[in-house]
Amino acid sequence: MKKYLLFLTFLLCVLFNTFQAYNAEECQNEIVLETVNSKNLLTYLEENNLNQKIARVCSSDICMPLNPANLKRDVLTFTNKNLAYLKNKVSDETYQTLELKGFKIEKIILNEC
Repeated sequence: MKKYLLFLTFLLCVLFNTFQAYNAEECQNEIVLETVNSKNLLTYLEENNLNQKIARVCSSDICMPLNPANLKRDVLTFTNKNLAYLKNKVSDETYQTLELKGFKIEKIILNEC
């Protein structure tokens, strides 16, 4: 009898956690950006108090999750990954321009829960 009770408790926990995972996607809000680039992304997040809400940031080519605890490091990592990707896709002159001026940030996905 104890085995059945333990199994039923385990099954209920799994079902509850699965339900919460599906609801987490409903809590996400997407902000489409027009004027934000990789050089002013961190400033934009701080000025609009999005530091603790941010889930992912996306350019036209790459999306990356950001951890609010390590935001500066994660933004730098995102920028470096994007630039490494673009280095192989664009000409050297365009790459240098993107490196100096920054590349466009398409959207920010926030976790509202």
